[in-house]
Amino acid sequence: PALQEKRTQFEIRIQALSVLAESSTAALHAPRQFSATNVMKNMRHYHQISEEIANDPTWRHLTYDSVATMMSGRLLAACVPLSVVKPHPSAPSDADVMSGLMLMLLGILTDTNRIDEGLALMKVAIGTLPASHHRPFWSLDIQIRCEGGLPTQQTLLRVKEFSAEMQAQAWLSLCRHSPDPKDQMYAYQKAVDVLKDSTTERAEVMVSMAQWALSSNAPMSLEEVRTMVLAAIDSVVDECDIDPNPSGHAWGDQHSELGGHFSDAQSAAGRSSAPARSVAPRSVPSPSIARSAASHSTAAGGGSKKKGASVRQLLILAKAYYVLAKVGGQRPVHCLGLLVDARSAFRMFTHICITLWHNTVSLSLIHISEPTRLLSISYAVFCLKKKKKYM
Repeated sequence: PALQEKRTQFEIRIQALSVLAESSTAALHAPRQFSATNVMKNMRHYHQISEEIANDPTWRHLTYDSVATMMSGRLLAACVPLSVVKPHPSAPSDADVMSGLMLMLLGILTDTNRIDEGLALMKVAIGTLPASHHRPFWSLDIQIRCEGGLPTQQTLLRVKEFSAEMQAQAWLSLCRHSPDPKDQMYAYQKAVDVLKDSTTERAEVMVSMAQWALSSNAPMSLEEVRTMVLAAIDSVVDECDIDPNPSGHAWGDQHSELGGHFSDAQSAAGRSSAPARSVAPRSVPSPSIARSAASHSTAAGGGSKKKGASVRQLLILAKAYYVLAKVGGQRPVHCLGLLVDARSAFRMFTHICITLWHNTVSLSLIHISEPTRLLSISYAVFCLKKKKKYM
């Protein structure tokens, strides 16, 4: 019954989307000042109704006719220029709505392998949307070109005009979708090199790459994945004020082995011999990435005082420890001079999640129990209390 109800709801929404597309086309016959307002209002309704359908590949192809109508040249011309100001904090701006609809149409074109139409829409998106909304489109452009066997050099040259983070996302897209393993590793190295002055973004790229390597047939060994994740943790811990051995928690001694000696372990790794299998020697440098990143930040800022961990940094650490928990195994494995096992990594993953919760929700951690077992399903008990607020 639940599946039938979802099917009925989606069918009703698809009909409503078709009506909105027809209404938007009819609104063009009104005077300019009225037609622009009505078309943008219909696009907002369309974006809101189609949000759930856009994330379901099984259903979104049924909206192709209506979303293609909404993204036609006449309707887009009626909405330009687009505002980046949100009407209120919970509502998207005009540029957000237009970007969401274009990404939805690009997803449909990618699913159906319509390469030419996708590249044409990409040009329209870059020419219509403000530069602040270009980031996902450059990655999609490279994805479409890789799937169609087309060259990507021109897109990568154009991305150089934008921020380093946007360039890194473009290189990561090439890494994930290129059929050539050598190109994959070269693109990953370029993504890391572009972010040499941005420690947090660099660590995020490394963790994202490790997650992708585990979920695909990437040319990386588990040892290289572990090395990559440990270097990312090292970068974040060295940049922000995070105690790698939190006192007062049940796992302090074991976590000190995992989180307290990343820099020493990586220095030791730099002096040790290279692993037997090395697909890309430059993918993870032998010196500590955290030390090089710290030197960049010190040279730029002139100070060594650390700031508290941001939500983004905590999310990076949570993902990194989760990857370590997946690749650690039930027995400790030597990696960069450390003994990393699934239990110790899972403990720290839990601690980071609770810290993230503590920073975003008015709750504080009193106690956390040991994980129950090293199986696919495990649990731990948290004791929380509400934080006092002083007026």
